Amino acid sequence: MEYVVYSITTLHNGIKYFGRSQEYPKRRRAHLNMLRTNKHANVRMQEAFNQYGEDNFVFEVLHTFNNLQEATEREQQYIDDQSIEKYNVGDAIDGGDTFTRNPRKEEIRHLKHERNAGINNPMYGKPKSEKTIARIKEANSKPIVVDGIVYDSTSEYARLIGVGPTTVLYRINSERFPNYQRVERKNA
Repeated sequence: MEYVVYSITTLHNGIKYFGRSQEYPKRRRAHLNMLRTNKHANVRMQEAFNQYGEDNFVFEVLHTFNNLQEATEREQQYIDDQSIEKYNVGDAIDGGDTFTRNPRKEEIRHLKHERNAGINNPMYGKPKSEKTIARIKEANSKPIVVDGIVYDSTSEYARLIGVGPTTVLYRINSERFPNYQRVERKNA
């Protein structure tokens, strides 16, 4: 398997974004599609794209590796380099989490809500199937452990700390939050 470490540079100001992908052409297209439709998760890069235009953004393959760990380490070196101004706000291991540690988190939350609320939401007016509702309820009703404390469900803990269940599920599945764990039910 081949892993590419790439950069996206705004020519106008020299700010860079670093990423890693197994399917670079597909990932490049995804970045461009999100930027063109004003839906990129990296709000700062989206603002620059809106201000300076697509012609001011350059994509470049920096390195190719046959090993995921080497690619992740190299991407992290770029992200950690303090001499480069970057759009990246997360670590390479995050896999693109541009929200959790973002200093503009609340502003971004509001912008995303405005952008995706009501008729702007692609699921607006479309009812969820019974199967989908059952899966969501099941996923959110399983007990979890956070910092050694057992909570009856993802939903209960999410309400307690004031976030959505999706955020809690992200943390359970992320290597960045080892203190969040599922409670494995024992078979009777």
